[in-house]
Amino acid sequence: MIDWTDTREAFFERMDAATRFAYENRAGFPRINEIDLKEHRAIAASMAQRAIDAGLTQVEAGVRVEETEIPGPGGSIPALVYLPDSDRPHSILYTIHAGGYVAGGGLSPAMHPHLSRRVAQFGCAVVYPDFRLPPEHKYPAAVEDCWAVLRWIDERVNEPGSRWDGERLVVSGGCSGGNLAAVMALMARDNGGPKIALQYLDSAILDCRADYESHEKFAQGFFLNRAENLYVIDQYLERPEQRWDWQASPVLHATFRDLPPALIVCGETDVLSDEMRFYKNRLEDAGVDVHWVYYPLQGHGFLGYRGADGQLTADAADATARVDAVLAEVLRS
Repeated sequence: MIDWTDTREAFFERMDAATRFAYENRAGFPRINEIDLKEHRAIAASMAQRAIDAGLTQVEAGVRVEETEIPGPGGSIPALVYLPDSDRPHSILYTIHAGGYVAGGGLSPAMHPHLSRRVAQFGCAVVYPDFRLPPEHKYPAAVEDCWAVLRWIDERVNEPGSRWDGERLVVSGGCSGGNLAAVMALMARDNGGPKIALQYLDSAILDCRADYESHEKFAQGFFLNRAENLYVIDQYLERPEQRWDWQASPVLHATFRDLPPALIVCGETDVLSDEMRFYKNRLEDAGVDVHWVYYPLQGHGFLGYRGADGQLTADAADATARVDAVLAEVLRS
């Protein structure tokens, strides 16, 4: 039997002060499996609203934002499209939001600074959809919507006179969004397109069976608890046996050959770390190039960890620079 308190303290003793602060700060937030889902969504919405009220919604210079509706199997899919003010062909970053499947929806202006910064940084277009969420819309609704968005991007690429460069298309996502991004890469390969240049997965759920050693070792006391992960998977799926579907658990697809290169961000103490490593190994075994951005002592979503001074921790800043360097190879115009 694992003593999670001892495990946590052993890791804390080896952490720098900023990383410890990030972990301890997380402890003050409610766990998603311990509160009502409506309350969880309300908390997320209030955090976004605070950013809006504080005026932290500035769009980078040289970037414009368009709201659009993309046809989908369950009705129109609202989306934000960030575009550079340039006549040059631009690459495409298709960003699938995180939120443990059940949250993260809505097209809040609070996303403007982050997403428009990507446009200014790389000269790319960013597509950010508001797809259907569980438990109101169970699996495979999110997969179907995200696929419809990818097909819509492909249509834009192939329009006469289009400045969208289909040779430089990146699908990306964190946590549940990383799951969906990996599924998009597999579906695009299986359906003969669209061509994807890179799959960027950050702290991704890749196996809904959730039966790896890391799920037990880091089950409590870190950023994402095992109970939280099992809760969101239960909300996502209609039936337990769907955990074995590769569109829910992309590590289970029969073959990884001819998939696009992957950029995978993984922290040691993330309960998902072993399934991310398994995904990486399957890609490499199939001859697919993998940029493995792995950091000891870091946890779920560590690219956003900040110390008491409000600045990114040293590892978060270093990993972000490594991620940006890989993205620049594909996206920079």
